[in-house]
Amino acid sequence: MKKNKLLISVLFFLTFTCTAGNYGKEYFCPGQKLVYDITWKGIKVGKTIFYVKGLMETGGHKTYHIVSETYSTGIADLFFKVRDLEETFIDIENYYSWRYIKDINEGKSHSKGEYIFDSGRKTVITPGGKYFIPSDCQDPLSVLIYLRFLKLNKDESINLNYVTDRGIKTLDGKVLGEEIINVPSGRFETKAVEFYIRSGGSNQLRLSSGTWIWFAYKNGTFPVQVKFKTKYGYIKCQLKEYTTNIQ
Repeated sequence: MKKNKLLISVLFFLTFTCTAGNYGKEYFCPGQKLVYDITWKGIKVGKTIFYVKGLMETGGHKTYHIVSETYSTGIADLFFKVRDLEETFIDIENYYSWRYIKDINEGKSHSKGEYIFDSGRKTVITPGGKYFIPSDCQDPLSVLIYLRFLKLNKDESINLNYVTDRGIKTLDGKVLGEEIINVPSGRFETKAVEFYIRSGGSNQLRLSSGTWIWFAYKNGTFPVQVKFKTKYGYIKCQLKEYTTNIQ
């Protein structure tokens, strides 16, 4: 059971990560691919592959089709098999989501469904029901892409709404500063951001041990490392390889 909770936590935080501008847009295009190794106490327990599949029309809007695949590996796969597939379709101009598809399989838990945002982005239909949403609301995957277009200035606060099957949540964060780090794919100049999540009004639930993401920023903003501490130890997600497909 403890191993199961650990792996679920890893997969949950990999999907997360102000007003967006055009910062970094030139580094975001079809063919871009990011591959991450997930480790716990130095043991590889999973992998996530994130890629921009292409451009397509979604509900009359030109969108990027973005896919995230997460699966368990090694000994973790024997105890708790994970096969997660998520897809989001974000507007090529303002980076808001128009559609989200999930097929989540984690041990004995399975969740499959689709989110559809209406043409005015005032409501969204999810497997859990129909919700009225703020104008800046994202889905669980597009929230990460949206963050990639921010400049992430030191001490800047980040507040971003996203929808789940159970309603609207808010992802809060603060940019801590710059740091040079080494990951399997190389050495990067990064900006570190600490995140926490709150649900509903002013009642704020802070992750007691902290969650951090390091974003490379020299050639577009993209996460190269995720780290958070649980009662069972630190879990890391590090960039193993990437393809920018920039001409």
